Amino acid sequence: MPDIGLRELKANASSILRQVRERGVQYVVTLRGEPVGVLLPLDAAGEPHPAEAPVWEELACLSVEIGRAWLAGATSADLLAEQRR
Repeated sequence: MPDIGLRELKANASSILRQVRERGVQYVVTLRGEPVGVLLPLDAAGEPHPAEAPVWEELACLSVEIGRAWLAGATSADLLAEQRR
């Protein structure tokens, strides 16, 4: 996956997006040489990036923990109102 600087992306946005859409090219967007994001076609966005796997695993564990502690019958609005008291 090639890198593309923010300045180059701004200057050539139309042609770069055309490459992404038509040829499926993926880019790592950089700012001052540091990676800040990924530009990829939407059809490729369905698959999580390998670096995201630990985040999704942690979110899955948190959802189980929240589910165990959730009060039966309580809505999220009820819980927020309770915390504001």
